[in-house]
Amino acid sequence: MLKKYHDILNSNPLFSTLTEEEQRQLLNHYSSITTHKKNSIVYLEKTKCRSLDLVLKGKLVVQDINKNGNVVLLKHISQGETFGANLLFADNSYYPMTFLAKNNSAILHVDKANILRLCQNKLFLQAFLALVSEQALFLATRIKSFTHKSLRELIIVFLQHEYHSQRSQVIKLSTTKKELAERFGVQRSSLSRELQKMRKEGLITYDAKTITILNLRLNAEN
Repeated sequence: MLKKYHDILNSNPLFSTLTEEEQRQLLNHYSSITTHKKNSIVYLEKTKCRSLDLVLKGKLVVQDINKNGNVVLLKHISQGETFGANLLFADNSYYPMTFLAKNNSAILHVDKANILRLCQNKLFLQAFLALVSEQALFLATRIKSFTHKSLRELIIVFLQHEYHSQRSQVIKLSTTKKELAERFGVQRSSLSRELQKMRKEGLITYDAKTITILNLRLNAEN
């Protein structure tokens, strides 16, 4: 089993701190692996977090339902990424959102007792604390990005982020328009109407796979 997942463990900042023998012990004795079919629920909202999880295969999506009843796509969790670190040792350790398998997936689960045992390794402990901080920061950033923002403001924040990330005015979309709408917490039709308005105003052009920024001084007042 170690041979199959060796590269995945070593690509992860947390589990790469373990020696090959520690990784072997982890996989064979101190963890469990579950498999999930495409579109199946991995964790339903309000499920208690009982383990730190690592995606060994596939991809997960994290979703929430906003006050308007729309699905909000919060995050994708890809192969080699972890989740649950910021909840595992909390008093209120229940997932506030739902995790779905975007495709056929396999997940490694390491419970609290074994995380504590692994934390005797100082490198693992440092990496674990860094992971907790990063996940808490991500959540705070996501909450901030949605607070009191109009749909246009959310689109602009997204385009500005992708412009700096991709270093191009032609933004290649890694998700469908439906998934992008879920990320903003709106219906696909609402996103389409706002994109059409922005195109008529000469701010952007778009097709099924890209959005091109025509005005680099894009802001919510345009």
